Amino acid sequence: MLEEYAMNPHVIIEFSWTSKIENELWKLQEQMTDYIKDLGTVNLGVLINAIPVKGKKCPSLEDRSVPLAGFDVYRFRSCETSDITPEPILKYRVDTNEATSMVIEISGRDLGRKNPEEVEAVRIPLSVIRRVCEKWGLESEAEAAT
Repeated sequence: MLEEYAMNPHVIIEFSWTSKIENELWKLQEQMTDYIKDLGTVNLGVLINAIPVKGKKCPSLEDRSVPLAGFDVYRFRSCETSDITPEPILKYRVDTNEATSMVIEISGRDLGRKNPEEVEAVRIPLSVIRRVCEKWGLESEAEAAT
């Protein structure tokens, strides 16, 4: 029997540092469609994919020395599936002018709010994602060059 307050997440956010983006996108879509129907719909899936410096392998837990050039961000809405790799909605690259202003925005509707127009969107700056990666020991391309 399901707990009284059990529910599916309304939003799934995943971070990936693999170069096999097709596998990561497939796994995210699978998570979004493989839920317990009685517990609500997963409204939004966001995949943040780390991009290593050109010509380098992706960093791993064992080897974090590979500098990052940036992130690509992919978004899927509920019931959207695709066999082709979509274009990212955001392409954050270190040391570009627009990098500091790029944000992932999650609306009240995505969050499953009853009155979504009355709820302020959640905004996650990609610069914050970069800082978290740096706390994990990952370097950005600019820092690795110094």
